[in-house]
Amino acid sequence: NVSAVEPTLAAPVEKFIVQGSTVVTMGRITGTITAEFFGQPAPNKAFDCMYAQVAIVRNGKIVYVRDHWDSATMMRQMGWLQDPSETTS
Repeated sequence: NVSAVEPTLAAPVEKFIVQGSTVVTMGRITGTITAEFFGQPAPNKAFDCMYAQVAIVRNGKIVYVRDHWDSATMMRQMGWLQDPSETTS
């Protein structure tokens, strides 16, 4: 639910790689979650995590896109997931 982080959502591109018909962008995605997000309560906290996006281009048009982002880091920053370093054995 992207509207849960608007208008603070930002994903500036830090690296841009092109090889043949494959385009990869990488950077950081940041925002503040202010509403319920995929069933989780609104924490009203900011997050900052890494992302990569892979696209395939054919005849000047994007025909495939896949996003990869560090959702575990974002979930820890929101308090929805415990940091493994903080667990006790």
